[in-house]
Amino acid sequence: MATCPRCHGFLGPSHRCVGVWRQRLRTAGIGAAAMLAGFIVAEAALYAFVAEPSDLVAGVVAVISIFLSHAVWEAARR
Repeated sequence: MATCPRCHGFLGPSHRCVGVWRQRLRTAGIGAAAMLAGFIVAEAALYAFVAEPSDLVAGVVAVISIFLSHAVWEAARR
């Protein structure tokens, strides 16, 4: 199976290279969307269980949820 030297995609008869930077930007955008989704879900769960959490607790939950959602996204990518 041949691969493109620029984008590492399958090099078939209808191959059109999208470029490395476009592919990296798309990957970064999907990663950022995954982290944002993890943040929103974690904050919604926090406010569902605790009526008025302190700012420190909300911040810690936000940071942990962003790291965990990024880790899950990276594991699913591989």
